[in-house]
Amino acid sequence: MKVSCPTCGVMVPMPPAKVTRMLSRCSGCGNVFEFDQRLNEALDSVRPRDAAPPDGPLPFGIQLHREDSAPAHSEASATAKGRGRLRIVRRWLSLDSVMMLVAAIVCDFVVVKMFRVFSGPETAATLVVMSPLLAICLWLSYSGLAGVINRTVIVVDERAFTVRHGPLPARGNCAVALSELLQLFTVEVAGPRGARVYELRAHLRNGPTVTIAKNLSSPSQALFIERAVEHHAGIEDSIMPGEVQK
Repeated sequence: MKVSCPTCGVMVPMPPAKVTRMLSRCSGCGNVFEFDQRLNEALDSVRPRDAAPPDGPLPFGIQLHREDSAPAHSEASATAKGRGRLRIVRRWLSLDSVMMLVAAIVCDFVVVKMFRVFSGPETAATLVVMSPLLAICLWLSYSGLAGVINRTVIVVDERAFTVRHGPLPARGNCAVALSELLQLFTVEVAGPRGARVYELRAHLRNGPTVTIAKNLSSPSQALFIERAVEHHAGIEDSIMPGEVQK
């Protein structure tokens, strides 16, 4: 970190000995100034800023609930630091999930019709032949239904950061100590049919990166959740490799 003289701008080295207020003299103009104050100003110019609190209307499919911190006499308030509890609910509902569910209904209808036509003495053989189509129908049905009814619930309190998907089971559930959460960040990835989609990820101190939300057609939901959680938890926003520019 370089510190410059406030008068002439010449770079000034660290004082050889610590004196009161770390006074330093500029070799260019002879000005005496407080070295530590100039050092803090230089650090502030490059230090990551706290995430700004999200403002404006909530993105589609997002619900946000804040609760006051614990009462002063409670044990939890000792670690809460006035943080309280933040709860964010994100609905998975999207046009793609609705289309997938419609496709699943059509596929199920076709399978039932085919099974009625070909069922009989060779029912077992019919099931074997139709097994690929059955697998596709099951995948479409589960994915479409999950996309329509599922929600992601993110809770940040004085001790923990938790993520839960449901009511249908889905990967990505996690519960970690708040001190283990280092950063949230949004990335752009390749999606179905060559489209570009977005993911919200959590970088943990002693664990793998966890995907909190994926297959987002727009980064607005992910960026909103990122700012809300980081501001509530007091996490300084830092640049992560490959993240979407804010």
